Amino acid sequence: MNNSIGTFHSLCLRIIKERLEHTPNSDIVDFYNNWMATTDGARFRFRWNRFRYDKTIEPHAMTTLKSPAVVNGRIDTQTEWFFNSYLRFLYDGGISEYEDDAEYAPSGCVSFLTIHQSKGMEFPIVFVDSLGNIPRKSYYETCSLQYKFYKELEFAPVRVNAMLFGMLVHQTIEDIHRVVLRREERLIDAENITAWFDANYTSLTKSERTYLAEPQRNAALKQVLRYAERQDGQWHTLKEAEVNVSLVKPDYIIEGKIDLIKGEGDTVELVDFKSEKKPDIFKDAERLEHYRRQLHVYAHLIEERTGQKVSRMNLYYTGEESGVPTISYPYQKTAVDATIMAFDDTVHKILRKEYSHRAKSPKTCEGCDFRHYCGNM
Repeated sequence: MNNSIGTFHSLCLRIIKERLEHTPNSDIVDFYNNWMATTDGARFRFRWNRFRYDKTIEPHAMTTLKSPAVVNGRIDTQTEWFFNSYLRFLYDGGISEYEDDAEYAPSGCVSFLTIHQSKGMEFPIVFVDSLGNIPRKSYYETCSLQYKFYKELEFAPVRVNAMLFGMLVHQTIEDIHRVVLRREERLIDAENITAWFDANYTSLTKSERTYLAEPQRNAALKQVLRYAERQDGQWHTLKEAEVNVSLVKPDYIIEGKIDLIKGEGDTVELVDFKSEKKPDIFKDAERLEHYRRQLHVYAHLIEERTGQKVSRMNLYYTGEESGVPTISYPYQKTAVDATIMAFDDTVHKILRKEYSHRAKSPKTCEGCDFRHYCGNM
């Protein structure tokens, strides 16, 4: 054991003794001695060195643990707090509980394992969680480099207000749909909608840690109220809302959420909401084609998973004030099959990490956080 680790041990034991001087809980000392030989002990030593680097006063003190951990023969308050918080967290969290290495999966118990831990182990039944982080084909098709930064390298988007606006509109419309599906259409009025809207905004600002200016909030609420007014008298056509659908393929899982399923008779229509103004079908042809293919995937999922026949797919633009708010596409099986084949090809490109494709639309590049990096403009 080198001098640095030796000094570390002495300091840690001294902290324990001082802290436990007037307490009977001395078994934590034995726990500490055993714990120091574990991987967690090594991790703590690493964090200790980082902490000491951040707090050190004298540059040359990096070679020793005497400054500033011990000042004038007494333990520094921050050092003591750091050590005790870390160690107590581990101790209270149950890290000292007995674990029989020879019986890692006791009969009648459920084992929670990381993928790394479970390699080589055989279980008759396995539940795998956190499968939501699947490749997002839509982002990849727009720009594969942008997909790489956001999804593989996990960069966070800078512009979040636009996302908050859309989430706020969607969630409040979802509240309206829940009321309809409970057969309580009488509750759909401006007062209740505003109350649902305000509750959603409060919740979203806490979870997303961002806010909308008052004009933006008013615009979002206006979109929701306008939607409710337009749909009045047609609520009976609603069948399901916010439908999670998935389909297991040999190499991947297709997963999506359909905003609304409506219809009468033996067929259904799909509705995907967009909290923006209705785009120009010529100027925004590329973006609309992307949305059309997305609807094809949703139609494929519905038919494969539920057996329901899809007759029409709709984009509903809540930001459209005076004109017809929808763009509709008839269901054509050949077009849907072609989209699914292209979908399969795109997913395999993602799995192969092919990121050479760049966005073609100048509008996409103008609003991209990485526009100064890729040089595509």
